[in-house]
Amino acid sequence: GGGAGDGDSGTQSPARLLALCRVLLLHAQFVYHDHRTEEEERTKKLRAEEEQKKKELERSGLLGVPKKPKERGGRDAHILRECVGLGAKMILEGKVRGSLRRLSRWLEHDLRSPHRLSAEWLPLSVFDTRSHFALSVGPNFCVDVGVDADGLSVSGFFPSRDIGGGGGGGGELLFRSAKFGTCEEFECHMRFAIRRWWRDCGGSDRG
Repeated sequence: GGGAGDGDSGTQSPARLLALCRVLLLHAQFVYHDHRTEEEERTKKLRAEEEQKKKELERSGLLGVPKKPKERGGRDAHILRECVGLGAKMILEGKVRGSLRRLSRWLEHDLRSPHRLSAEWLPLSVFDTRSHFALSVGPNFCVDVGVDADGLSVSGFFPSRDIGGGGGGGGELLFRSAKFGTCEEFECHMRFAIRRWWRDCGGSDRG
């Protein structure tokens, strides 16, 4: 929903760590189940194809000495990689929510803006390896943010004069995107972008 999140920081409490471990254990079970189901379907398909080829050779009279069947190498389930990726995303998302709360307090108490920061999260499953939310301040500032194990991506439309820093461009809007490896980089970037937007709106820069 709309709001900057819950809790005071990105630090994981014992209760949150326990919940995280339970989620990852359940995720591992899901990944293994899906992997086994896919492997069974793949094996059935390969056997059916081999039987069909054998029948075609028999009909054509070309069936000679039976060949040793090829060993079917199973594909790895990558359970550890899947769980590490999901866990990293969940921990980073917790830190992002902490950053949003700090940004909200900074906007209200330091910049003293009448506008409030809002973060609308997409209602995705906890098992999704990527989270998305739209961050907005007032009617004219809005960016899309994606969170995954590799970091954060921010994208949105900005006045062309903000690109390359100089005049010109008028009211033309151009699409910009950036990636950040840490939550601290993301928070610094958002402070800079919001402060610049606030100055453009005629607000005084207090913080």
